[in-house]
This record gives sequence, structure tokens and C-alpha cells, in this order.
Amino acid sequence: MEIKKILSIAGSDSSGGAGIQADLKTITSYKFYGMTAITAITAQNTMGVQASSLITPNLIEAGIIYGKKIESLEEMKEAAEFLYNKYKVAFLIKGGHLKDSKDDVLCGREGLFVIEGKNIDNKNTHGTGCTLSSALACELAKGKSLYDALVAAKKYLSGAIAYGFDIGRGRGPLYHMYNLSDKNGN
Repeated sequence: MEIKKILSIAGSDSSGGAGIQADLKTITSYKFYGMTAITAITAQNTMGVQASSLITPNLIEAGIIYGKKIESLEEMKEAAEFLYNKYKVAFLIKGGHLKDSKDDVLCGREGLFVIEGKNIDNKNTHGTGCTLSSALACELAKGKSLYDALVAAKKYLSGAIAYGFDIGRGRGPLYHMYNLSDKNGN
């Protein structure tokens, strides 16, 4: 049996809800083989990020790279286009921290796209960015275009949030394996 292999390069989250841990859970739920490289530094040189086809910052991270605070969908579009043109690599600016929506903005060779997201009533959203990135890698490994992969990955992420997993007392993780079980945990 041929199994797709996904390499995640990210930091570790000891709570298990984000970082490499969330990546491995997401990759496993897609029935792919997860591999990891744990790092606290970026793999960059003077020419930009090495061997990347997509960079997936959240609003705060994108603002740091862009050099300006990003607080609206219009600012996300401007930043994504600027960053794509500057670094010659696709950028997905994740809007999970937006107040009124959870829209993401993708800018790459195919153009500029807004992928709509909805607010889901669940405080347990720790690791959503890592989960979206890993789901996106899995969808790309299936041979989908970047846009189609992102739409499918957002659907997976929404399902993992909507499942309503609740562990601990704080802002907990999503349920990465929701697509492998029913609501009763079977």
C-alpha cells in the first residue's frame, strides 16, 4: 500500500493542541504518514525561505513580516499581495483572529482569493492555525490545486472545531480525529 508522507517543520506545543503535535494528529486523521522536524528557527537565507511553496502566517505573524499591523480583510488582501510579490512564494494569511469573520486570504500564482470562514461557537480553538496548515498539506498531497486544497482544509478545520471537544478548563484543542469517529467517540 502506497501512503503519502507529509513533513511538518514547526515548533512543539507541550499541551498537545498546536505545533508539531496538532500537525501529526491532523496528518494521521487524513490517513497519511506524518514526519517532523522540530525547530525554533526559520530556514531562511538572503533569497527568502528555502524550499517552501506556501507560507501560512496568522494576522500577527503576517503583520510582522509585512511591517504593518493587519486588522481587516482589506489589509489582509494588501499584505498577501505585497508578500507574494516580494518573496515569490504563495502566502495564506489566516484570519482566525479577525473580530467579525474567520476569512483567510490566499495570494499565489493563481491570483488572490478570499476563502470565507464562519465563527463557530466553541472556545476550544487552540492549534487551529497548525491544524489548517497540516490539513492543507494533506489536501495538496492528494493532488488538489492550492485553492481547492485550502477550501477542503478549511472544511476539515471547521468540523474539528464544531465537534465540540472539551478537555481541561482553559482554551483547549480541537478534536483532530472527528472525521474518524462519530459524536459518541466510536
